[in-house]
Amino acid sequence: DTRSSIARCASAKRLRPPRACSRSSISTAKPATPPVGKGTSWSRSMRRVPPIVAGFAVDIEDLEQARGGLKRFADAQRAMLDRVSAGVAQFGSDRSLIFCNQPFRRMFAMKNEWLADRPEFDRVIERMREAKRLPETRDFPAWKAERREWFTAPEAVEENWHVGATHLRVVAQPMPEGGLLLLFEDRTQQFELQREHGEMQQVRTATLDSLAEAVAVFGKGRLQLWNRKFRQVWAFEDAFLDGHPQILALVKAAGPKLTNPAKAEVIGDLVRLAAQDRQQRGASIVFADGRNFDLSAVPLPDGNALVTMLDTTDQHRVERALRDRNEALEAADRVKTAFVANMSYELRTPLTSIKGFAEMLHGGFAGKLSDSGTEYSEAILVSVERLGALIDDVLDLTQSEGAPLDKRPVDIEMIAQGAAEAIAPLAKEK
Repeated sequence: DTRSSIARCASAKRLRPPRACSRSSISTAKPATPPVGKGTSWSRSMRRVPPIVAGFAVDIEDLEQARGGLKRFADAQRAMLDRVSAGVAQFGSDRSLIFCNQPFRRMFAMKNEWLADRPEFDRVIERMREAKRLPETRDFPAWKAERREWFTAPEAVEENWHVGATHLRVVAQPMPEGGLLLLFEDRTQQFELQREHGEMQQVRTATLDSLAEAVAVFGKGRLQLWNRKFRQVWAFEDAFLDGHPQILALVKAAGPKLTNPAKAEVIGDLVRLAAQDRQQRGASIVFADGRNFDLSAVPLPDGNALVTMLDTTDQHRVERALRDRNEALEAADRVKTAFVANMSYELRTPLTSIKGFAEMLHGGFAGKLSDSGTEYSEAILVSVERLGALIDDVLDLTQSEGAPLDKRPVDIEMIAQGAAEAIAPLAKEK
């Protein structure tokens, strides 16, 4: 039987020299008998010891399944790499190209026929240069030699390639078995966005700095953005502003600069109303040096608060000047009115005397007047009447100043006729 045969073989092996036994050994991967069970893999090893033959079989089903699983994983991984946007190339331990995905082929304009020959790393680099997909360099051989060292690098190497208007991020990852995995990420759009964002930042900064108002943006309880005018108004240090201080710290630093330090709390209140309650509010503050500013807080769509400070110092100065001028004019008007009223009373007394003497002369109390004397006395009486009417009008105006006007409907035609009759004698004389 089998056991006795194996025993005889072992006995013969002990008796015969090892070299003779090894020369007669035979090993094969084919099963000695049909496999037991469907799907089972066997490995057969036989050793011939004349006149006895012994053999044994090993189940390698697990090994075959592991190999199949590894192959399926590699196929799935390469299928996935074909779907990513970054270019991927893998080189083996012999530095030949063993895999590259579709983005890599499009990125470097490589045809499948040329890639089928599994070109070496140096040939791939030279082909990239021919397609003008490499950055410009003065010493290409030295540059290529430096990239060849990626295979033996202790860790991954990352570079940025600027190829014309294209920006590539290159990552070289050495593999444990001596190969190399290259990743090419096209970051042109990202660079363009960064450039546009930088330009927008510069435009925004220039725009804010050109404003006459002091502008500040508060978000998340801190000062986020400010313009040059804001820094100049408050005379804050650059280091203090660059630290994006909290609102409480800003209010504390602003208090000593105001005539009323407690008034600085209004800044925090305005920011809270704009950021949390989404309400627009305003206030006024006065600096210790006499400057006046109007504050206004506006809620922004992103949840932040925009605070503007408008310098109203000149406006307040003009208002004070106008107020002082108005008060001076009112005082002068009162003096003028009092003077005119006093002069009117002073004129009425001698005018009354003149009228009385003229009436006496015209009435013949001092004797009969000649025709010319009578005419003169009549002219004096007419002038006295006119001057008295004017003095009465002046007194009426001075007494009515400061009192509300008596507004009522009047007959314009009657007033016009009265004015015409009043000046008719003068018109006739002229």
